[in-house]
Amino acid sequence: MPSLNLGIIGKNGHAARLINILEKRDDTSVEKIFLHRKDTDSRVTQNIEDLYPCDGIIVSSPTQFHGSQLNLLRNYKGHVFCEKPISLESTILNDLNDGLFLNKFFVNYCFLYSTIGKEINELIAGRSLGELLNATIHFGHGGAYKFNENDWRFSAVGNITPTVLSHFIAFFYSIIPDIKFSSLKEMSITGKGVDTSSVQFENSRATGSIVCSWASPLVSNIQFWFSKAYLQWNGEQFKIYKLPDNHCSIERTSDSELVSSKNITVAENYISSLENALNEFITGIKVNQQNEDQRSHALNTEKLLINNYQS
Repeated sequence: MPSLNLGIIGKNGHAARLINILEKRDDTSVEKIFLHRKDTDSRVTQNIEDLYPCDGIIVSSPTQFHGSQLNLLRNYKGHVFCEKPISLESTILNDLNDGLFLNKFFVNYCFLYSTIGKEINELIAGRSLGELLNATIHFGHGGAYKFNENDWRFSAVGNITPTVLSHFIAFFYSIIPDIKFSSLKEMSITGKGVDTSSVQFENSRATGSIVCSWASPLVSNIQFWFSKAYLQWNGEQFKIYKLPDNHCSIERTSDSELVSSKNITVAENYISSLENALNEFITGIKVNQQNEDQRSHALNTEKLLINNYQS
């Protein structure tokens, strides 16, 4: 099959990582890059319509521009890959719900496509560990102490809720049927702006919580309790323990049996998420059909964020 021609909105940071991955593939070519400024790269254009001939367009600009740039792509007929969050503007989300980019829209909530995310998803789907009872996620990154109060990370669309917490909300929408989120809270520990957020969730059997903060020490701690097993990822190792048949509480007991241990760092998990997400998007272009389940999880996540900010 001939190489797919792709366009990308954005060039630095996250976009640069995506470009690097695409340029290593033998079935894709980055033909056009949209920027608001001029650049020495001959692929760069300030006219977004120059990207229209591309088979797919990737929106990887700073968070606050996603909504307006999706509006500029309304007449585009190809496939669209959008980094999370989509937008906190209800207008563009309503149009997506009504069928904008139908069957051709992909949203990258990274953790969902990461090595850890995919493995947990497969374990739950296989039910080999029993029924999910509880899950907790704590993600910390102390960077807020060096950001100034005008940093985009403290803006309404750029703070830790839509940019980090949303990763895990979308993930849980994908793995727990009939999940309900509650008590979404935001706070400022540094006093500069929202730097910490948390949310509770439940369904008919499972409960859990997610806490993300730019104002706590660097930490990645994910724990899942099942009726037959317990799993944990500490940002370096992913471990699965078999629980004894007579255990009666949500805890890893001293006689738990370690059945699997893999070395997976935060950096490795992050890069795997980009590679896997791009691979799924490119597969969707080839068959001219993006996965509608991921679209649904994304729109549910965005709706939850909007409802939180409007309440």
